[in-house]
This record gives sequence, structure tokens and C-alpha cells, in this order.
Amino acid sequence: AQREKKASKDQGQATREPGSLAQLSKKDGKDLLDLFMETTQDREELLIVVLNFLIAGRDTTAQLLSWFFYEMMAHPEHLDGIRRELTEVLGDCPEEGYRLPYDRMRDIPYTFACITEALRLHPSVPKNGKRCVKDTLLVPSGPNPSNLPPVQIYKGEMAGWSDWVMARLPEVWGDDCAEYRPSRFLDSASESTEGHGGIKQYSQWQQHMFNGGPRLCLGMNLANFEALSIVAAVVPLFDIHWAKADQGQTASWPPKYVSSITHPMEPYQVEFRRRVR
Repeated sequence: AQREKKASKDQGQATREPGSLAQLSKKDGKDLLDLFMETTQDREELLIVVLNFLIAGRDTTAQLLSWFFYEMMAHPEHLDGIRRELTEVLGDCPEEGYRLPYDRMRDIPYTFACITEALRLHPSVPKNGKRCVKDTLLVPSGPNPSNLPPVQIYKGEMAGWSDWVMARLPEVWGDDCAEYRPSRFLDSASESTEGHGGIKQYSQWQQHMFNGGPRLCLGMNLANFEALSIVAAVVPLFDIHWAKADQGQTASWPPKYVSSITHPMEPYQVEFRRRVR
């Protein structure tokens, strides 16, 4: 408890630099902090907001990257496509790897699609639920080809859903729903980095890995940028392999799941070998 108090005090002190909040907000455009500053100018409240914003996305983004590298080892053919796209967009890779600018992350749609497809199959929050505080009628919205009827939920009952299950429903993602296929997130059917033009957009209620509507994840863009930045820094410089021979695509692997936020039962070991340039 004493450590937590000291850490909080130190972090709070870090926000008390010279200059007013009004001066800090005088810049082009608005970011998430600007929106909260329109509600409060209290530094302590803003500190809590910023810490929650950063900490809440740490484990979930790390889990996304873990599953991304798992899928790259299972489907290594996509690594060359990522490397080719990064070179086409960002130029020759420097010795320390690419440092992806924030305003370029939409310019590498093939890489974005590979990450998004990993997140679709392995959502960082695989299940969720809410307790109903009053009698509610849930009415299907958007396309409803199955003509699903409204669902009555009564006060005190739980409403739950699983994005992990939804990703494996043919009626949601097609007959190949269980396959890792990044091209489903490109606006061209081609697996090549040429000619696709950009990321294919789906409804928030289909592409539901970041929730949707008023509960859309506030850190979605930050999480995507963090994941893309790591991939851009690592993939061009390293070959990626299973660290243990028995971790290939055999009966003992794919992974096993447990009931948790991020789902995997055990870690896997990866070997990164520096590429000869």
C-alpha cells in the first residue's frame, strides 16, 4: 500500500510541470485528453484518466501481439507480404527497424489486415456480460437475415456474449470463419500488397473486437498503433520460429484455453533470428 501511495504521489508530481492546462490544449486538432479536459480541469482527475487509459490497454495489446506472432508462425507466408509492404511505404529498413509515424498507420493496410485478422480469431476480451438493472427489450439492429426476434431481459438477469464464438460462426464470417485469412480485411480479394487500396470496413457489431456503439473502446486507435509499431520494428529485422519442435501445428498444438480475459492456458516460446541483410 505504501508503494502504491508513493507511486501515485510521484506520478501526480509529474503532471505538475510549469504551464497551464489551457496552454497544453492549444494545438491543432483534439485528442482523447482534450475531450476529458472539456469536462474537468482538475489535474488529479485527469491523471487518473490518463493512467487508466494507458494501463487498461497494456495486457490486451500484448495479448494481441502474442496471437499475431502465433499466427505468423503458423502462416509464415504472410511475413514476406508485410516486409514488402513496409519497404514500399516506408523505404529501406534502417538498422534499428522502422519507427512507424502515427499518420502512416493507415498506409500499410496489408500489415493492418494481418493484425486485425489475428484479433478477430483471438479477441483480447473473448467474452463479456452485463447485469440488467431494469426490464429491457433487446431489439436486433442492422442486417437480420435470420429474422431473430426481440429478446426480453428482466431486471437482475445477465446478458452475455462472446466475440471468440462470434468469430467462428459461419453466419457471421462465412464458411471459412475458422481460417486465418487477412484478405477478408482488405478491399480487394488479393492477398498481395498491390492494388488493394485500403482496409475493408465492417459494421461494429460484426467486427466487434473493440465493442461498439457508445461502448466502443476508447483506446482502439492507440492499441492498433502500438501493435503496428511493434510489427514494423520487429518483422523486417527478424525471422520468427517456434522455439520448441513440438510447438508445430500438431495434435498437441493448437493451444488450450481457459476462462480468462485473454484466454491462453500456457505461454508459447518463440525464437527470433536476426535476418541477414
